[in-house]
Amino acid sequence: MDTHNKYVNFIKNIPVPFLYCRIVKRQEDIEYQVEYISKGMGKVLQLEEGICDKNILDVLPVFKSKKYFKELFSNEVDCIKRYIPTLKNWINIKKQIVGDSYIILYFGKIVFDYRQIIDSFDKKEKVAYIKDEEGIYIDCSENLIPILNNNIKTTKDIFGKNDIEVWGESTGKLFKDDYREGVSSKKRFLQNLFEYEETFFMVEKYFLYDEDELLGTIGIIDNIIYSGYSNKNYNSKDLMKMIEHSIPENMFYKDVYGNYIGFNSGFLNLACMNKEELLGKNSYKISEEEALIDKIFESDKGVVESKKVVTFELNISMNDENKCIEITKRPFFDSYGSVIGIIGTAKDISRRKRLEEEMDKTRMEFFANLSHELRTPINLISSSLQVIEKKEADLIESNDTLKRNLGIIKQNGNRILRLVNNVIDFTKIQSGYLDFKPEESDIIAFIEEICMSVADFASQNNIQLTFDTEIEEFSMLFDSEKLERIILNLLSNGIKYNKEDGKINIFLYVKDNVFNMKISDSGIGIPKEKIDKIFNRFEQIDNELSYRVKGSGIGLSLVKSLVELHEGSISLKSQLGVGSEFIVSLPVRSKNNIEKYNHKREISNELSKKLEIEFSDL
Repeated sequence: MDTHNKYVNFIKNIPVPFLYCRIVKRQEDIEYQVEYISKGMGKVLQLEEGICDKNILDVLPVFKSKKYFKELFSNEVDCIKRYIPTLKNWINIKKQIVGDSYIILYFGKIVFDYRQIIDSFDKKEKVAYIKDEEGIYIDCSENLIPILNNNIKTTKDIFGKNDIEVWGESTGKLFKDDYREGVSSKKRFLQNLFEYEETFFMVEKYFLYDEDELLGTIGIIDNIIYSGYSNKNYNSKDLMKMIEHSIPENMFYKDVYGNYIGFNSGFLNLACMNKEELLGKNSYKISEEEALIDKIFESDKGVVESKKVVTFELNISMNDENKCIEITKRPFFDSYGSVIGIIGTAKDISRRKRLEEEMDKTRMEFFANLSHELRTPINLISSSLQVIEKKEADLIESNDTLKRNLGIIKQNGNRILRLVNNVIDFTKIQSGYLDFKPEESDIIAFIEEICMSVADFASQNNIQLTFDTEIEEFSMLFDSEKLERIILNLLSNGIKYNKEDGKINIFLYVKDNVFNMKISDSGIGIPKEKIDKIFNRFEQIDNELSYRVKGSGIGLSLVKSLVELHEGSISLKSQLGVGSEFIVSLPVRSKNNIEKYNHKREISNELSKKLEIEFSDL
């Protein structure tokens, strides 16, 4: 048995679907001659397993397209992500060259499972089409063909066509522009109303991505409404009457001036109005609430001018009951792409809002319980250690092993407590539930006392910490607890990620009614590609210089959130191997006749324990 046959016998046992092909070289190009189809591949392509003698383009006709043809035969492409009409799905095709004359095409996992959507192609419920990543049609349902008034007579005829070739010049241009908008804005879903051959239809477009790579789109055409009007003369009342019977949502239709010219019974019921009260009127004539009128008017204007969908909420009182209504408005186009009106839907989301409030209450109770359940055992461990250290001081001092082990327990208890505090506070900030209590006090003295207290920890790690300020006193509003967390975190990082015999400088100044705190160090620095991401949650420095310490990746993200609670900002300049400079900028706020808060006394009583927790990694 020759080497080639032995290899064929060997690959028969490969469990994944594959095609084994011979590379046939021509004068100007090459082709793949399929010699063996695996059992899995036979099932996928509905072909018989075993020896085969077919051109690859007969087995996979999708690659007859010039663009896909080059993709299949290019030596520069190892992996292809392509929609296969036979499979009605996108799959990975990996290529493996075997010697000079053979290639194996492995059909890997299905990239997306849109089987539920695609299966509707074979039903009569909906009309659908599929495009590739460049907006070229590659498949459609059979019931799309009768709608098209062109030379596309079968589903195979649509392959390789663009929007204008499928829908004609005017409607095709709208399809094309809509597709470009979806791709440029990285949207995953779009819904728009289009007109084609005196018929209105709603198109739902699903943009399919594999991570950040666009694979293609699936379009679902639903709620087809025959209008029976010509492009130059149409009857909007007849159109809206058909819409009323076709669409189950609370729907309304306005002209470009904001006048109601149609609606369904559901919308009338929601608005608690009859037809005569609403038809032909705008918001100024149906409400006396100025804020409500302005919001509706501005949203109408925004839809017409931007040609984009607008969604917003209205809080209104109806029949002595407060309701929250979610309104979505989208432009209505004529066949030339001009906005001729607004189609909108209104949904009563009052119950959903009440449930969200109840969930918020439950979430806050969870935070309280979590804080108690996690902090209590840690505090018990800490207090027990303090009792042992006090009562057994002589024993601990005389036993180095005991002293070292107690120190390890204490240090790691503080590490856990710091992580718990950071996670709970960060979660509260993200949910909008962290208390913010600014008081007016001397921010210079407050920061200086913290820095001088940290100086001892820095000195123990051979780091020199210096404090300097342009002004000696400056009173403004700030939350002492939050600002303390900001400073301790930044100084902790400055010590942990510094070099031996390094330096940390703190400089305070006020410019343009903004208080600034600059903290610079001579540490390991941050890689250029990490600077924009360093404030993201769970983002960490990852280089050989940071091997000494590993954190949770929450600290700087929490710092940024605490700074933003003050309506401030934090910026970073860094050079790898040279050091970093953080600048915290807080807008100057003040209150008149407010009792001064004695931050200094609070610091002297509490800071020692907080320093132990924050610097537990040192």
